[in-house]
Amino acid sequence: MTGRILRVLQITGLHEHRKAKRWLRESLRDFTFDTLRSQEVQSAGVLNSESVSRMLEEHYSDRASHHRALVLALDLALAAKNFRARLR
Repeated sequence: MTGRILRVLQITGLHEHRKAKRWLRESLRDFTFDTLRSQEVQSAGVLNSESVSRMLEEHYSDRASHHRALVLALDLALAAKNFRARLR
């Protein structure tokens, strides 16, 4: 619906407008895996690596939806990377 409104109003720049769940599942899949499984994030100690790996496996194999938990984990991981970079 939003996409149609943007096209009718001829608003450019939002051609990638998608639902957040679809965006995480499709467009950000590799980024999510790379970030959450990176050595830097795992060594930061802010996430339980085993739980995150299990959630990634279940979510991306369509056995369970862990969208909210993965978005939160991604936020925490990126915050941890950002704060560590500023401390260096």
